[in-house]
Amino acid sequence: MATKAKKALVDVDKLTKAQAKVEHMRLSLEIEGHNERYYQKDAPTVSDAAYDALRRRLEAVEAKFPDLVTTDSPTQTVGAAPARGFAKVQHVVPMLSLGNAFSDEDVTEFVERIRRFLKLDADHIPALVAEPKIDGLSLSLRYENGELVRAATRGDGFTGEDVTANVRTIKDIPHSLKGRNFPAACEMRGEVYMLKKDFLELNKKQAAADDTIFANPRNSAAGSLRQKDVSITASRPLKFFAYTWGEMSEPPADTQHGMLEWMHKAGFVVNPLITLCHSVDDVLKFYNKIGEERASLGYDIDGVVYKVDRLDWQERLGFVSRSPRWAIAHMGAAQLDGRPGEVLEARLKESLRIYEKGFTREIYTLGAGAPGDRFTEAAASRSYLISKGVRAKSITAVAKGRDTYRSIEALSKAEGIKRIKEIIIVTDPYHCLRSMTMANDFGFNATCSPTRVGIASLEEAGFRYLLRESGAYLAYLTLGRRGIHISDHVA
Repeated sequence: MATKAKKALVDVDKLTKAQAKVEHMRLSLEIEGHNERYYQKDAPTVSDAAYDALRRRLEAVEAKFPDLVTTDSPTQTVGAAPARGFAKVQHVVPMLSLGNAFSDEDVTEFVERIRRFLKLDADHIPALVAEPKIDGLSLSLRYENGELVRAATRGDGFTGEDVTANVRTIKDIPHSLKGRNFPAACEMRGEVYMLKKDFLELNKKQAAADDTIFANPRNSAAGSLRQKDVSITASRPLKFFAYTWGEMSEPPADTQHGMLEWMHKAGFVVNPLITLCHSVDDVLKFYNKIGEERASLGYDIDGVVYKVDRLDWQERLGFVSRSPRWAIAHMGAAQLDGRPGEVLEARLKESLRIYEKGFTREIYTLGAGAPGDRFTEAAASRSYLISKGVRAKSITAVAKGRDTYRSIEALSKAEGIKRIKEIIIVTDPYHCLRSMTMANDFGFNATCSPTRVGIASLEEAGFRYLLRESGAYLAYLTLGRRGIHISDHVA
């Protein structure tokens, strides 16, 4: 029996009120399902790029039809409700999420918004603390008179799970604060994570015991902490980075950077890569540096976080919806699951040999049958090229069937994407219209060139089309099961 094709997405700007209401409900239910699988079950079923695409579309619907916004909308909530089996803990100060930046321009606009809100002079740029965004499980630790009394997961941001007994087995987390200068009541917050080498070793043991195999270090850390049997948590090599706080009866410092220094003195592990920046150029240099070092870090990150350093300015800036105005996450391109980051980096560096000759178009040809997360390699390629000064005016995505959608999602998150004037999609006629609509929803000026050739000939068909249309020097990247294949042609 033939599979029924999915209906093409309607541009948000063209939705009627009735259509918007249905679309809002559909997106909300889908996002809530993904939140439950990610936060409660530690078993996500979609890539970060696909999840972000759903959220962006929901935000666009609500921006056009603000009366559809409700207090329980995914845009107004964080995480998911606490799982059954754990006692619930009410957060005195909510654990909210951060807004996202996907390009240098987004970061610049973030700084400009802060400057305008604070009514600062044009040449007065607020100092920002830049820190790697650890890909782990958020945790809140409550200390009273210097003693750890409770630990809770983020949950839905307002109510978390009591994991105090489990947390007491993590060596990085002090049971008592060091020194004398600590508030009577304070909540320290940060990320529980697992080193990549420990994750691989754990999966070997799990496989040998015919037990659950974890998808990535983040899932293994979350699954290890949220155990009813504390001895299982104790047997897992969990670590913790502290980077922020909740309730604080008497802050021991008046800047973000000063608070981090106090955390270190109090006995917490603070990421040594955290840097105080004094300009947009400084934060972007930090972002690019972290991007270059990412593959060699012992732990997973998914971007960089920037926070206004002065705490009095943080208080003035306040919050909007579920995010603080004074902080933002500069998202990095997702790395390919199951493939070492340094291998990808080596392939990308090799691609520069071709790009240095000069070109006007980037081609991403994604091999058939590759897992969905592998399409994020296109975004990783784009971010790397941008960091090296490559400035193409257009992108061509060549893929087969539904693979086209994943490639467009991946590219839509990539660094510097706002510079791209057009995207040409080469795929089969059956998937052309939806692919083009989807690309337009992401802000591309998209066109589609349908081809009826089979999978084996699709790459050649796409390449011939581009030669015919552009007459320019082309770099040709094939992303498939065996990695990136690069060849160069002159029209």
